[in-house]
Amino acid sequence: MPVSANYRRIVEMTYGVKEEQLYRVCNGKNKRTCGYWENIQTKAKVESGKTTYNKNKKALIIKKILRTDFGIYYTGNKKYEQKVNSLFLRG
Repeated sequence: MPVSANYRRIVEMTYGVKEEQLYRVCNGKNKRTCGYWENIQTKAKVESGKTTYNKNKKALIIKKILRTDFGIYYTGNKKYEQKVNSLFLRG
């Protein structure tokens, strides 16, 4: 994903209900509101894998991705889009 001050994602939480979430990259001035995914409508924190922004690689990184992390990711202005899909294996 390109460099952006914030990122958005649209995820399908349960039974086809889609939810838009916002992630603000920490810049030193926004310590209270950065570093987590927030539901746009309710302003509540959303459970997700550990999300960070690597300044050297200029990349949004999600470690230990959860089921709630799969969806469509956008830059803050929604000009760039990236899909993150789950892969189910049956044994």
